[in-house]
Amino acid sequence: TLGSKFISQAGKPFAAVFFPLAAHYPYDCRESVANRHSRADYGKCVVESDTNLAKLLEEFNRLGLMQDTLFVVVGDHGESFGEHGLFVHNSSMHDEEVAVPLVFWSEDGRLGDRLIPYSRQIDIEPTIADLMGAMRANIPVQGVSLLRQQNPNPAAFMATFFDGLGSALYEPPFKYILEPSTNSLTMFDHTNDPFEKSPLKIDEEKTREVIDRIRAFYAYQESVFPNR
Repeated sequence: TLGSKFISQAGKPFAAVFFPLAAHYPYDCRESVANRHSRADYGKCVVESDTNLAKLLEEFNRLGLMQDTLFVVVGDHGESFGEHGLFVHNSSMHDEEVAVPLVFWSEDGRLGDRLIPYSRQIDIEPTIADLMGAMRANIPVQGVSLLRQQNPNPAAFMATFFDGLGSALYEPPFKYILEPSTNSLTMFDHTNDPFEKSPLKIDEEKTREVIDRIRAFYAYQESVFPNR
């Protein structure tokens, strides 16, 4: 509330981050059970986070900030509850840990009503820049604007928070998960197996191709962000 009031009184363009922690491990919120850390507690804390977001929107509306504000709602990561024998997060590249919501919304309806099959977190910045008319061809960025149609589903490279624990490549409908410790690659078909229960066989040539692409991507990341 204090932050919203400060923003409204400043009378200037602003960028603000609202980061609710209720639904983060250990899922400690008003409706959860202390020290239980269960899926039920997680669900209750997600509801509390949604409630807090609704209160924020109400406050923005009261202060007259809604009409010219873009809201971007995104998760930073998912959560495992034993789907592949793992719990919490940052431990695997399966969809329960890497698939998160991404919603762009503004009260004036400038974005229309579009459903994009999938996107990446790196697409957020260029989408905002595009919406604001601030795209610059001479400024290299990772990601693409989701307002444009020429390549709505680019490849998605991803990795666990801890270096060397796991990485993946998603090119619909196929998802490839690389285990660096064993140099093994697993493939899933999301059309027929959205919960990644039945890995498919991959021939040696395809295995080498995908692993080389994943390694090349991270080599590029290291060259661009050497001190990350």
